[in-house]
Amino acid sequence: MHDSASKPACVYCKSNGPFSDEHLIPAGLGGDDRRFLLKGLVCADCNTKVFSPLEAAFLRSSPVAIARMFMQPTGRRRGSKRSTPKVDAQLKLMVTPDGPPAEVELGLRGSPVTLPQIIYLSDSECSVTGTDNETVARFLEKTRALLEEAVLLVEKRTTEDRSVFFDIKRFIWSTDHYVLDSQTASPVAPKVCVWQTSLGGTDHNASAEHARFFERREGQIVMRSSALAPDRALTFFRKAAWQIDLTAATIREIRNPLVHVGGMSVDIHIASRVVAKIGVNLLTFIAGDRYVRQPQFDSIKQTVLSGYPRLPIMTNDAAEGFAPMFAGVPEGLHAFIVSSANLPDGTFSIMVIARLYGSGIEAAKLGENLTQPLAESPVFFTVDYAEHVIERHTLRDFATKFPPLKPATMPPMG
Repeated sequence: MHDSASKPACVYCKSNGPFSDEHLIPAGLGGDDRRFLLKGLVCADCNTKVFSPLEAAFLRSSPVAIARMFMQPTGRRRGSKRSTPKVDAQLKLMVTPDGPPAEVELGLRGSPVTLPQIIYLSDSECSVTGTDNETVARFLEKTRALLEEAVLLVEKRTTEDRSVFFDIKRFIWSTDHYVLDSQTASPVAPKVCVWQTSLGGTDHNASAEHARFFERREGQIVMRSSALAPDRALTFFRKAAWQIDLTAATIREIRNPLVHVGGMSVDIHIASRVVAKIGVNLLTFIAGDRYVRQPQFDSIKQTVLSGYPRLPIMTNDAAEGFAPMFAGVPEGLHAFIVSSANLPDGTFSIMVIARLYGSGIEAAKLGENLTQPLAESPVFFTVDYAEHVIERHTLRDFATKFPPLKPATMPPMG
């Protein structure tokens, strides 16, 4: 909804554009890519520079990321394909009772997919694994081509001011081993290289000795090693790649594997910030942008854009207080409520409450000291995150479709 009389300015930062379509509910969370959009109200800078990375961190590096991976079959559509929900963690290992840990990616419903890899066991022994011999053979061929007479080993680093640069080491082959030839820092990574990441202290049990050389699903070749010096590790994996014989190898099925996920950086405030943004979007859609441009909403918009002022962390007691409102909603639906409430001084406050993936409840106060309530309150939205379908409901419709509902027991807004 757009009030034609309002100024053509971004409802968040008040810039004059250019504008881009903004999803009421992020497509990666199951929102609709074609309907329920804000058009001509959110600038491209807010959308791409703030909202996109904010939502990506929420969907991949927050507690909701685990629930999303197991419960949501697909992410947003990319062309003719839909992406698989992912978790951004530095380390994802499959741990077996009778072998070294193996690098994996998490596939549909969180199922582990073993990456093609060489695993260091000792100076004279290694193991090789993957989903099938053909995949491993392609990986070994790629490894042999990459570990030539000269190889670039690249490690991504972050400075104290959070700027990123790449530490690039060039190794050259000398008779029977690699030696360091040069080392430089660059703001840009080379296109052809081996990525280095440390085992550090995040690896499972005593696996720090199990250096690994593997290929990610996106195609990057990675060497994970800390117990071995880089030149020694590169030398070992080059020799192993040329000596491994797959003709007698067999793929062994691993039953009931234990998957260890580590190294995930989580911002505990990100969930309430994303829910607040969804709330502002929904409120704009419900009441029009003129209503949301009132100064009483400036604080929550600033929080959405910058993270400050911080929103309070949802307590277990508060979450349990909101839970009965969603008691009739099945696990396959997200649910959102936008509601206004009377304050003792005769003004009104507006709040958004969300239940995500069947259990996670978040809430954010959008504005207070308002002189005009919502014409319709509360307003309900559900999201079928498997089918990417959003529906809007009145109180009566919601109570009929998803009983039981207890609107009279809504917790206080404060």
